[in-house]
Amino acid sequence: PPFRTNEFVDSFATFPGYIGDRTRNQGKGWTNAWGDQWGNIYIDADSLTNAPNYPTPWGHKVKGVIGLNGSAGARRSFAPITTGTFYLAWIMNVGSPGNNCYAGLDAVDSNGRGMFLVGLAGGRTNLSVQRSSDYNTADSNYEIKPGKDFTIISKYDFATHYASIIGYWTNATIPLDEPTSWNTSLDLGAGYVTNISRINLSGGSYSGGNIGDVYWDEVRIAKNWKELLGLVEPIWDGQGADGNWGS
Repeated sequence: PPFRTNEFVDSFATFPGYIGDRTRNQGKGWTNAWGDQWGNIYIDADSLTNAPNYPTPWGHKVKGVIGLNGSAGARRSFAPITTGTFYLAWIMNVGSPGNNCYAGLDAVDSNGRGMFLVGLAGGRTNLSVQRSSDYNTADSNYEIKPGKDFTIISKYDFATHYASIIGYWTNATIPLDEPTSWNTSLDLGAGYVTNISRINLSGGSYSGGNIGDVYWDEVRIAKNWKELLGLVEPIWDGQGADGNWGS
């Protein structure tokens, strides 16, 4: 389908194969293709299942074959975001979350420094936000169950310097208006995040952990909740007094 003007997405609508071969430049809003792959990670046929109201995936998905004491990931960049709010969302399926395992997305700055991880921080089975510099972590009560598809939405607010996360299973409808509370939030500290210009798909096991396979799909970035969900705001058409609204 055609992309909207402000859409920022990767549906992985490309032929199956290794993600880091630098030809994976599908989607919209990015400044390069997926690259710097590590581990066994590739474009896999078919899509994960989204929670209602999240845009439906129409391409393929990414699969990381990680297993015992392994890791896998890849990186993709975009123009630095420095103000306002940064929304990052995706669909994820984790084979075996828990002890000595992690999976999610890393937000990275223009100097290549990891700022924070959203998803499952090391050893967690519940959604969490983790500051990369010292592994300070905010845990939620929202459990990610093995082998199930979850839509995950995160947010970083440059004004308050809080990173937040919320999850939705495939039978949980995402609200059209941003919720007033999230599953958990973490204050990353004033001046810690000055820009975000890259994300990493990231999953791994360590010290005897075995996460199995991890899947990612329909990665989206936006500046607000409605833009993230692909909702079109009505716009006054400016024509006469007939009360018409466009979109």
